[in-house]
Amino acid sequence: MNFRTSLSLLILLFAGGLFSQTADNDLVFTSGIKDLDKAFYQDKEEGLYYIDFDAVSVIVKSIVILDSQGSEKFKVEGTEVPINEIFEIDPKTLGLSPGRYTLQVNSYTDSWQKTITVQ
Repeated sequence: MNFRTSLSLLILLFAGGLFSQTADNDLVFTSGIKDLDKAFYQDKEEGLYYIDFDAVSVIVKSIVILDSQGSEKFKVEGTEVPINEIFEIDPKTLGLSPGRYTLQVNSYTDSWQKTITVQ
């Protein structure tokens, strides 16, 4: 092997290593959905729930409320969820009777759930 061929091979190997490292770092995708725990609030006096989507970066596919049997009681598609705003959930307005429900926020890659109690 001559010097020129060796140098070209070395440059290709080095460049390939750089691209593979960059590609691995760029492919890391986090939906931020686990951060919803710190963006979820409850007003116990009023019985309202809030999700502050301004505090987390989540692309929402849907928000669903399920009863204890797993039946869907409320659903809003992601296109209707305000981006970078606070989303308010008023169980009384939704017609939810007293009991325990599962609030579920779905992204395109993950899901987050929280048990809520309606008085």
